[in-house]
Amino acid sequence: MKGGGALHVRPAEAGDLERLRALWRQVDALHAQIRPDFFAKGSQGRRSHEYLGAVLADPNQDLLVAARGGDVVGLVHLQLYDTPPSPLFASRRRAHVEDLVVDGDHRRRGIGTALLAAAERWARGKNAQQVVLTVWSGNDPGLAFYEAQHFATVSRVLAKELR
Repeated sequence: MKGGGALHVRPAEAGDLERLRALWRQVDALHAQIRPDFFAKGSQGRRSHEYLGAVLADPNQDLLVAARGGDVVGLVHLQLYDTPPSPLFASRRRAHVEDLVVDGDHRRRGIGTALLAAAERWARGKNAQQVVLTVWSGNDPGLAFYEAQHFATVSRVLAKELR
């Protein structure tokens, strides 16, 4: 990996796919480690050129990358959601952070913060009123990072194993 240079956040391109896959493998491995009851090990083949093309072509999604010195060192994948019509819920447009990943060798250098700031700009540009995300139980560093970025708990999902 190249390591120097200024950080630049930009839309992902088809040519970024192999580096994006490497980043997704890192987050997939973390999820499989902390929640093997939810996540399978390895991500090979799950995110293809077709997957990336569909994300890039969808006006309700975006995939932004953080590049430094020509190397992609982080990503944020966003998707818009409008509250389904219901008398029970407030009508709102939300941007959901599907994935935020910073390469393990580049963490604690402001890259995640820069990606979230770009995500917020994208969300505002799409008329979203809120940015939401999921932090899996066991991802304490991720939770601490998001709390430092002023994200607050909205709900908790509980599970009970049936034997």
